Amino acid sequence: MPTRNLTTTINPFDKIEKGRERFATADLAVRLIEDLRRDCWPDVNAWDAFAMTVFVRATLSINQSGRLASVDRISRMSGISRSTVQRRMEMLHQQGAVEKRGSRFALVPEFFNAPHILEGFKRRRQMVQAVSKKLAD
Repeated sequence: MPTRNLTTTINPFDKIEKGRERFATADLAVRLIEDLRRDCWPDVNAWDAFAMTVFVRATLSINQSGRLASVDRISRMSGISRSTVQRRMEMLHQQGAVEKRGSRFALVPEFFNAPHILEGFKRRRQMVQAVSKKLAD
């Protein structure tokens, strides 16, 4: 087996096309989810916060079309099991992020318009702008 230069193995940025840019983008995605989790769902881990964000996005998309979101539809849109969607939607309901109407869901604007949530959004927008500027340079 050929030996590799340790520097190449440890720091592959120069060997991976657009490695630094790819890392900056991936790092931003992780930091955005971690920051969102702190604001909205501090009692869950980052993976669950990501899933809940996906479910909120799906719910918003469905609600924008004038319909309530069902667990089945969110499951199909997200590719995540129905049972997981059901549990997380119940969590979102308990936290006041979604309203339950029968077996369907609608977003609760007051949750997302809370001052600390809006401040967090502004902070995350600045994070995106900073990385965007860095990538453009």
